[in-house]
Amino acid sequence: MDRKFINVILLGFGFMFVFTAFQTMGNIEKTILDSITQDDPNFVGDGYTSLAIIYATLALCNWMAPSIITITGPRGAMMIGAVTYLFFIITFLFPRTWLLYVASVMIGAGAAAIWTGQGNYLTLNSDAETISRNSGVFWAMLQCSLFFGNLFVFIKFQGKTHIDLETRNVVFGALTAVCVVGMVFLMMLRPARRTPVLDDVKSEIVPVQEAEGPMEAFRGALRLFCTGDMILLSAAFVYTGGALFGILGSKTTRWGRDPVVIMGYLIHMTSFFLIFINLPNAAPFGDTMDVSYIGPSPYLAMFCSFLLGFGDACYNTQIYSILGGKYADNSTSAFALFKFTQSLAAAACFFYSSRAPLSVQLGVLAILGSAGTAAFCRVEWRARARARAAALESIDDKLSPATHSLADNTLHYD
Repeated sequence: MDRKFINVILLGFGFMFVFTAFQTMGNIEKTILDSITQDDPNFVGDGYTSLAIIYATLALCNWMAPSIITITGPRGAMMIGAVTYLFFIITFLFPRTWLLYVASVMIGAGAAAIWTGQGNYLTLNSDAETISRNSGVFWAMLQCSLFFGNLFVFIKFQGKTHIDLETRNVVFGALTAVCVVGMVFLMMLRPARRTPVLDDVKSEIVPVQEAEGPMEAFRGALRLFCTGDMILLSAAFVYTGGALFGILGSKTTRWGRDPVVIMGYLIHMTSFFLIFINLPNAAPFGDTMDVSYIGPSPYLAMFCSFLLGFGDACYNTQIYSILGGKYADNSTSAFALFKFTQSLAAAACFFYSSRAPLSVQLGVLAILGSAGTAAFCRVEWRARARARAAALESIDDKLSPATHSLADNTLHYD
């Protein structure tokens, strides 16, 4: 393996361990905080409020992330972000309402730094031939965090409705150690320089260079956000993970990104329909005796989970591929805008998910999925059209001197 691919593997391990700790913590946060409240009536922290603060802060701080990276570099930004994740987990060992919300703000800011740094660093270690493979490998490793962390918690919480202090401390201690392991992998990352050209075709040029200062980086992010293609891609970001497309990266590059995204869209729509007929409309509000259109099947629910994960792989790997290729010269701003739009959508989701019935939630997802897929395909088709035009122009430039020479010789012969 070459050095850049080793960097991608180290990046994947770093994020796998850090997010094994954080995503596990996020999944159990509501249950944990309810148990803490039962033990300590003075503690009134709410899990949904904490998560909403995290994603709202993340959305806001994404605008500042490009400026931070001009100072710290992508590796420094990822380490700063990882420290905030570690701090967030440690605070659960000392439950205080004010400390929970302070840590939520800090991790929101840290998430902007770590994700923007990750996107920039992945781009620096990729070229036109490897961006699909690298993004696929990274997302495959990242998604392992959902399996290992949740399996650990499932075993520890087995048969318990109230999570006692001893169990909580064991879980928090283990997740703290896992997060530290991830930080060690991030510290092992080596500096990288971007290959001069990622895509063969010039796209929308935003006059910002990676080495410019913080204020120019911020203004560059604003200019980039206002470009036509980025506005269209934002629809896909709102809607939005995959070993298969990393392994087959050369094939997906040859066929284009749009078939993969369309496949993800069809898979998700199928999953939404199956969820709609399998689960009661009141399912988001808690346990219910309501009936669904068919007898609820746990096997069908598990199959829908697989479809959702597979569809996510389609979207995320191709979004990373198009950002890493199309905006290679301005990757910090591009990935910051990606996380900004995605975080706004996540914050909105936390707001309405506890209030809207299942049919409404699935309807919102279907509409956003349709709009996002259509917008992504339009950007991809525009890029393909520019590629053809550039290729024809290049051929014409090469043929013109020979054509003129032939014409001169013919006139001279006559």
